[in-house]
Amino acid sequence: MILNINNEHLRHYAESLCQMFLGPVRFADDSDGFADIDISLTKTANGYKCMAKSNGVCKTFEFDNSRFSFLKESDVEKIALGNAFYMLGAQLYHKSPPWGILTGIRPAKFILDHQSLGISNDILRLLLSEAYLVSKENIELAFQIAKTESKYLSHSIDKTVSVYISVPFCPTKCNYCSFVSCATKKLSSLIVPYVDKLCGDIKSRAALIKKLGLRVRSVYIGGGTPSILSPSQTDSVLTAIFDSMPLCENCEITFEAGRPDTITDQIFDVLKKHRIDRVSVNPQTLSDDVLKAVGRNHTAAQFYDAYACAKKHGFAIINTDIIAGLPSDTVSSFKSTLDSIIALYPQNITVHSLSIKNAAKFRADAKKLISDTATANECVAFSKDALIKNGYLPYYIYRQKNTIGNLENIGYARIGCESAYNILMMEEIHTVIGIGAGSVTKLVSSDRKKIVRIFAPKYPYEYLGISSKKPLYSDMDIDKEISDFYCENYFAAK
Repeated sequence: MILNINNEHLRHYAESLCQMFLGPVRFADDSDGFADIDISLTKTANGYKCMAKSNGVCKTFEFDNSRFSFLKESDVEKIALGNAFYMLGAQLYHKSPPWGILTGIRPAKFILDHQSLGISNDILRLLLSEAYLVSKENIELAFQIAKTESKYLSHSIDKTVSVYISVPFCPTKCNYCSFVSCATKKLSSLIVPYVDKLCGDIKSRAALIKKLGLRVRSVYIGGGTPSILSPSQTDSVLTAIFDSMPLCENCEITFEAGRPDTITDQIFDVLKKHRIDRVSVNPQTLSDDVLKAVGRNHTAAQFYDAYACAKKHGFAIINTDIIAGLPSDTVSSFKSTLDSIIALYPQNITVHSLSIKNAAKFRADAKKLISDTATANECVAFSKDALIKNGYLPYYIYRQKNTIGNLENIGYARIGCESAYNILMMEEIHTVIGIGAGSVTKLVSSDRKKIVRIFAPKYPYEYLGISSKKPLYSDMDIDKEISDFYCENYFAAK
């Protein structure tokens, strides 16, 4: 697709709008079969006017900013562009995305940020409805989640951080997966040296956290599949955390066991030894046919066994993940999956919408998958109704590019069982320090206005230093950047 736009600083936003209607299209200098799109934006007395044209259809929209004078000029530009493009897309592609022209991944953060500026909820609802074209149902969903999150965010203080620990290994890689997760036997041989280095990095990063006078509010051990580690390796990682990290009282620690085919009594024995009370056991679907179609090499029966194992060990919080929009899944089989999980009554249920990214095996069929949205829409709508009726409330939300139906991912929880890590990480309220291959450290300033991301070496062989490719950051670089950031954005101001 060729996208011609007279305001280059808005190109990324315009491309996001294109992908919202067309799925994972690529932009180039030569046409690839899609109609070209021309966008022209001009300033007016009280706002901006935009013309969007493609395939013989031209739409023009002028946004008068008189009622929303608190908006930044860049936001006014996006609203004018977005409305013109939305009208164009609705006519050409017969779609009316329920999130309108709101392309950010954090709808609840949009509300919380504007509330912090003193903008009333009535004005915010009007802004989202009339300017951003968000559906009434999604506006109320975002407000409900923002209300739940605010209870957690009000307790966050500058002297806390969260920690993400990466275990990027899986027994096999699912066809929809885009995470850094190594599944071959050759790469699995790196697990032993990886765990040794990871434990060393946990201890050194813990020393830095202490030196900066910080405490750890939450820890998330994710992947990959952390339960692929042996019991002794799991014990080593957890011992490094508890022996070295300056943990807050009642620090939340989550172990994403994940794949049911890796979960054993021995792994859960180690978790209970360390008094970990929050685990994830993730089926994604309880249809064996769908599991096979997406390359997820376990069965529904193995999930039930793993879940029973978690219940037997007495974990206070069990999370399960499912995905709407998986290839070969139907509305009927999705409903059966959700009903069966609700019957188990876990404390958390996360409903993801299928997102196809560059690294996924399904990438070749992405355009077909993204365009086939009716099933996913019905599944997501059913999940909202069914979960709320059964005592679950939505507590965090995020959106991704190339998601089927331009839908969202929502975490539901029984009251009081929400994950602090998910909220703190998603709403960027304080620093999250990443440890391990593929992890990202996100540094957040005291006024929440500055965010710096530091990317650890992506793959285990780079992280271990056995690759000829020089990583963007070394361990010493990461430590120095964290220290410099806190000196500049916290200590200097005091």
